[in-house]
Amino acid sequence: MTVERTLTPTNFPVPLLTSAQAAALLQVTEGTLRLWRCQGAGPTYIKLGSRAVRYTQADLDDFIHRDRHVSSMRAPFGDHHVRL
Repeated sequence: MTVERTLTPTNFPVPLLTSAQAAALLQVTEGTLRLWRCQGAGPTYIKLGSRAVRYTQADLDDFIHRDRHVSSMRAPFGDHHVRL
């Protein structure tokens, strides 16, 4: 589930990453991040004002970890979608 939070430049609690930085970390394009936001998928993001989109490192880490899957060769018999 993607969550949208609205903050102002004076009240962000942690360093924020731009879409370009987040895309580089996830090894996807900025267009993919934009598509994921429109689809309600992808990592949680923060919207500053009406246009600026930012990400926290913690939200990117959570996104990466929640989408980890066990290879079907290592999964228990009959269960190929075990989350780590």
